[in-house]
Amino acid sequence: MARLELRLAQHGMGMSDAEVVELHKTAGDRVEAGEPIMTVDAAKAQLDIEAPEGGTILELLVSVGDEPLVGDLLVVLDAD
Repeated sequence: MARLELRLAQHGMGMSDAEVVELHKTAGDRVEAGEPIMTVDAAKAQLDIEAPEGGTILELLVSVGDEPLVGDLLVVLDAD
């Protein structure tokens, strides 16, 4: 098992932050690769933040309404 950190990636030149608009999972939930963990509103587009691998969410570090910056840690995943 590997510990993976999911950070807010930049999607477009002008993007510096995003607003968390929906959480699909919570700490302790199991996810499969490609499954959405949360939806963010960034630069007038809504984007799903997906699990890169299957595993268990150890930490969910944002809440709905939070505005993380590009590079901020969002989720810690215990990957299979």
